[in-house]
Amino acid sequence: MRILIFHGRLAYLTGGEVNTRDWALGLKSRGHKIVVFSVCPGPLAEQIRNSGIAVVEDPALVSDIPDIIFGAGVNDMATVLARFPEVPAIQVAQVWDHWNGYPSPLPQVMLHIAVDELNAEMLVNEFGLPRDRIRIVHNSVDMAQIPARKNPLPAQPACAAVLVKAQSNYVEAVSAACQKRNILVDFFGYPVGRPVECPAAVMAEYHLIIGTARTAIEGAAAGAAVLVADQRGLAGMLTTKNLSHFRANNFGRELLTRPIDEETISAELNKYDAHDASMVSKLIREDAPLERQLNQLEAIFAEAIDLFRQAPPSIETTHKALASYLASHLPRPAEGEGSPRHQRFHQAGSSLDERFSALSQKVATIETRIDAMDELVTRKND
Repeated sequence: MRILIFHGRLAYLTGGEVNTRDWALGLKSRGHKIVVFSVCPGPLAEQIRNSGIAVVEDPALVSDIPDIIFGAGVNDMATVLARFPEVPAIQVAQVWDHWNGYPSPLPQVMLHIAVDELNAEMLVNEFGLPRDRIRIVHNSVDMAQIPARKNPLPAQPACAAVLVKAQSNYVEAVSAACQKRNILVDFFGYPVGRPVECPAAVMAEYHLIIGTARTAIEGAAAGAAVLVADQRGLAGMLTTKNLSHFRANNFGRELLTRPIDEETISAELNKYDAHDASMVSKLIREDAPLERQLNQLEAIFAEAIDLFRQAPPSIETTHKALASYLASHLPRPAEGEGSPRHQRFHQAGSSLDERFSALSQKVATIETRIDAMDELVTRKND
């Protein structure tokens, strides 16, 4: 099967970007012909290319017609379907609160994949998609990337790793709570200037992992106890009792309902249970291997192709839908007025100083990430 996979950015170790890399490499290993499209390629794109997979910034360069188009990003979907209007497509929804995760209205999109129930609900009840066209596929981990744990978890944790997604006071809160328990804590991530090329490969060295989403899955698969929390809020210690609920919600936003401060973190650290954490690890390793997810994806690809063959959209319908989509997304001539689709995310009511401060923080984060990426490249070349 020829598969065109797309993702807007392939530079950082975000969940969506790592998923794209793992899908491309995993599907290639099964004999599929893969091409990857990204308008912002970076280190992850190079990993994919170095594995013998073509990576393009312009889909017009792709000559072979794919059997299926698959990926995340509403504008990216429109771009690849403009190139291959006669090919069925599947869109992945993994970031429910950003316009780029909104579902494409183009008729070639046969099915939608949601990584959790929150994204599925958004697709059904905010955008009116039929529930029978949505498939939930939970995130997975390439277990081959995780080394065997050298020693079982101790009765009390002595070291912890925190995967930081954004600068926040929760870093200080975690430090304070861990220090009181004599837990040595290491912070990783672009915002703190310490990215790690393969987080899953180092997690087996720690007794406790603090993070969300993919980080939580990787930490549990590595045999560590996992505290599900990030700058957005606190969910709690991952246990055998809450594992099903946490996994259904991708260890993410829907669960992060509690304030994250030294007191709440300390209360969760008191729930550390080495035996229960080992049981969670066993269950995750059975439920979340990449190979199982690839089986699901292959079945969904075949289903989408079959649906498209049964009722292919007409050329007129396709052209009209694309024209309407572009009309609604193109920026308006008025200065500072972006696409109407994006209005929900404008900082309405913010003062000029507040907006400037927010922009300055974003610039600082980007500069930190660039410095970290330069350091990684330098280490690789040494």
